[in-house]
Amino acid sequence: MGGGCISVGLFLYFLIGCYFCKTQLNTLGGFEAIFGYNLYHSHPFLFLCFMDFTIYFLFGMLFAIMTCGSILYFENKITAILFPMTIYIVGSYIGNGFNIRILQISSCVTVFNTEHTTLECFLPLLSLLLIDIVLVGLGVKKNEKIVL
Repeated sequence: MGGGCISVGLFLYFLIGCYFCKTQLNTLGGFEAIFGYNLYHSHPFLFLCFMDFTIYFLFGMLFAIMTCGSILYFENKITAILFPMTIYIVGSYIGNGFNIRILQISSCVTVFNTEHTTLECFLPLLSLLLIDIVLVGLGVKKNEKIVL
C-alpha cells in the first residue's frame, strides 16, 4: 500500500509536470545505465515512470512493511513514525560517513544525477528488506507467545 501511494502520487506529478518541462539534460547519470545512453533525453516520461514504479515503489513498500513490523514488535503507535525515520536518518548518516553503499538509504530517493548504476541504487533496499524481515519475524514470534 505504501509503495502504491508513493508511485501513484509521483506518477500524477510526472504526468502533469511533463507538459511544463523541457528536457535539458542528455543523461541523468548512472541510474539509466540499464537502458543505455540518452533515454532520458529521448523519452523522459517513460524513464520517470520506470524510476517511479521500480525504486520508489519498492522504497515505499519496504518502509510500509517496516512500519507494520515496528507496530508488531514494539506494540506502540508512536514507533510507527519514529522507528522508520530513525532507520532512514541513522542508516544514511552511517552509510555516507563510512562509505558503506548498502546503508546509504537516502541515495534511493535521490537517484537523479547519481553516479551509481541502476543495480547500485537498489543495493540499500536490501538492508531495508533485512530489517523488515527481522522486525516482522520478531513481532510475530512475540505475539505468538502472547496468544499461546
